[in-house]
Amino acid sequence: MTALSLIANFHEHSSLNELARTHIGKLIIWVIGTALLTYHHVSPLAAVAIGLVFIAPAFRRIILSVATIAVIFEYYVDRQALALSFSFVAPEHAMAWAKVGVFFTLITVGFYVLFQLAKRLPNAPGLVRRHPVLLLHCVVISAFGLMLVFPPLAAMAELVPWLIWRISYLLQFGQRGGAKSTGFTDHLFYLWPIYEGSGLPYGKGLDYLSRHEARDEEADASSRLAGIKVLALATLWDGTLYLFEGFFYHEFAADALFGINIGLPTMQQAIAQGDNSVGVAWLTVILGLFHIVLRYAVIGHIIVGLLRLAGFNIFRNTYKPLLSESIVDFWSRFNYYFKELMVEFFFYPTFLRFPRLHARLRLFLAVLAAAFVGNMYYHIFFSQRSLAAGDYLIIWDTWSPRMVYCVLLAIGIWISMLRQQEARKVRATKTTLQKFRAIAGVWLFYSVVHVWNLTGDDLTWSKRIDFSISLLGL
Repeated sequence: MTALSLIANFHEHSSLNELARTHIGKLIIWVIGTALLTYHHVSPLAAVAIGLVFIAPAFRRIILSVATIAVIFEYYVDRQALALSFSFVAPEHAMAWAKVGVFFTLITVGFYVLFQLAKRLPNAPGLVRRHPVLLLHCVVISAFGLMLVFPPLAAMAELVPWLIWRISYLLQFGQRGGAKSTGFTDHLFYLWPIYEGSGLPYGKGLDYLSRHEARDEEADASSRLAGIKVLALATLWDGTLYLFEGFFYHEFAADALFGINIGLPTMQQAIAQGDNSVGVAWLTVILGLFHIVLRYAVIGHIIVGLLRLAGFNIFRNTYKPLLSESIVDFWSRFNYYFKELMVEFFFYPTFLRFPRLHARLRLFLAVLAAAFVGNMYYHIFFSQRSLAAGDYLIIWDTWSPRMVYCVLLAIGIWISMLRQQEARKVRATKTTLQKFRAIAGVWLFYSVVHVWNLTGDDLTWSKRIDFSISLLGL
């Protein structure tokens, strides 16, 4: 085994695993993990919770749920711009603190009611039992309509994109009968996780998390070491992203690498300004792919690293997507938990709904449901303020270009899946050159369609079309 392999796979070494099970080993891992989490601006509550989990791993769900309650409280304190100090009970802050109390109570009680509903789903009326997730989304969509006539409800709209999919996983778990033998603290910790800044349910629901939860000291130690590895990679990719931006983009010229900055526009800037040469257009497109992969890798590695430290040794969200040899493989590796969300709530329901259709048509409809319908539906919720205010024109301007991206993505994934099916029948081994060509083809596809994935007020339809045409030298 090479030195590089030893470093890359240090979390699998038996000697390190033995050390990680000792008190001194746990302390070292906690200190390193805390330092890395602090570097990435994760709430200090996370480090405290992880430390307590190290001490009492058998109570990890309870500890993380208590931390969740603290994080919910902290969130609303921040929203009301209040400081936790000895003067926090000042009379002028009374109304703000009352709002904190009301929202905090509504959220925690709401979670408990949803948990009780999930627990009783197997005995619920037929429609509720068969379609709990669909009914949840109908209620949420109806609530946006009520916000137009009762504006105070709009305050809750902010939470929809962050919570709706985690609650969907809870109801799905209850529909399968899995929630019957669980308690409230088995679910609270993932409904509002201790990390911040993502509406994507990393680790999905309890069904998936429990399958990857450490059951003994050896598995716990392995998960902690794997967490340190992923957090270290997040730091490495964060540094790489910093150097990447400083070296290539004029927007980050102040961070130039060794005083060198090539001065290229970012992909957004290139589309917005137009008049790019063919070479510059293609360079910004390819670099744009690398840029977004690095950004997703940093965010996903931080969250996965935190969950692994807590004893949930789940898959990475981003895992070597630039080495993918097929479009469908890239889609899975680039943003794994988003792909899982789309597959579970859109692909499989559609695929199972039409068993008598021709196999290829059935597959296409299922892929279209996931990569187009589900993809668009997921992202539109992030215009929650516009939905609450009825500003549908703003929503159209923001997300309509993404429809092109989603359609092209669906077609690309469908063709890729069909080609994979044919390749399995032939069982041919690819040469090195064929692998490079396949990887280059994946890069080319995702780079070009990404033109329609970007958001920005100045990225109009006409500018995107002009930029796409410019790639052809026209």
